[in-house]
Amino acid sequence: MALKAKVPIIAGEEGIMSKCGVATLSIDYYGLGKQTGKMAVQIFTSKKEIAQMPVQYYKKPIKEYNPTICKKLGIKVPAGYKAYKN
Repeated sequence: MALKAKVPIIAGEEGIMSKCGVATLSIDYYGLGKQTGKMAVQIFTSKKEIAQMPVQYYKKPIKEYNPTICKKLGIKVPAGYKAYKN
């Protein structure tokens, strides 16, 4: 429906973007797992309390766009995004 209405969808995750989205700043699940592992090491080796640890965010999202949908909507993709390959 969004494509018919020529409304671009910015997806929160790569899997959604592949079906209907124009682009995403998706999570790199492998990188997120490494970051989580480092936090676990801090907890187990220094006996830090989880509640006292600062919240951490993943700083390297994957910038992707859906070339098929961008072409249909006439959207020019910003620099730094890579084409999603199904």
